[in-house]
Amino acid sequence: QSQPLATLVDLELPGCPKLEVCLLSRIKQFATQWLSRDAFGSVSDLMFTWQIDNFGVFGTTCLFKEIGVSRPLDADFEVRARSRFKDEDAARSHDWRQDRFFYKERV
Repeated sequence: QSQPLATLVDLELPGCPKLEVCLLSRIKQFATQWLSRDAFGSVSDLMFTWQIDNFGVFGTTCLFKEIGVSRPLDADFEVRARSRFKDEDAARSHDWRQDRFFYKERV
């Protein structure tokens, strides 16, 4: 089973390299099945078949690599993103959360 395997790999116990190899094999199988599907279709049945909702920290990173998701090559990307977050947050009114449908006052 992939989910317990992913949990064990994330714990970095002795013998983990063997577990990592097994998890990587499962991730490649999962990625192949996932990528062969309709891009706009549901994957809930695939998740149910695999009995997994995530592959853990290590496994999710490997899954991203397997499907071609990686860090931006632009080294300045993170700096620009953080700056944009600050600008967006500063542009909001102080009580912007009150405009949301679900609002809970701070205690």
